[in-house]
Amino acid sequence: MGRSRALSPTLEQHVLAQAAMNKSSRWIQAWLLKKHKVSVSHTTIASFLADTQKERADVAKATVRGELQKKLPADLLVLDYRMKAIVRQLKKLERALDNKKRAPLGSIPRQMLISEGKALWLNYARFIDMKLHYVGADAPDARKSIDDLAGFLARGFPKK
Repeated sequence: MGRSRALSPTLEQHVLAQAAMNKSSRWIQAWLLKKHKVSVSHTTIASFLADTQKERADVAKATVRGELQKKLPADLLVLDYRMKAIVRQLKKLERALDNKKRAPLGSIPRQMLISEGKALWLNYARFIDMKLHYVGADAPDARKSIDDLAGFLARGFPKK
């Protein structure tokens, strides 16, 4: 970033080292004056530390985003498989209940089974949204909301 340099690169490293030892900007100001005979305001030091922290955070985010992007296609395939498995299970449960067969899980009410399946589906959908967001692949203007998905699930699955 285009930061004005009140400190030389060497002094910046010393300031970062002191900050890493949890020294305050006022303590570092006094230390610089005593040890290096350099007069810098504590606000300049605090500003430098804040800028450095933001720069490092941006680099870390970019690194994480890059790693997540590499894994995204495989992760989406796994999630797609899991979501299809959930749909298959929900359809199977609905058929069993529609045919007045005993539900595989006992006499659990139909609505409870469906709502549990929807909750699991929504958790996967939220995970996909989060993954896409953190790799920078989300498109807020084109995304269907979780509420749209919940509405679809509330209407039930088409019968074959």
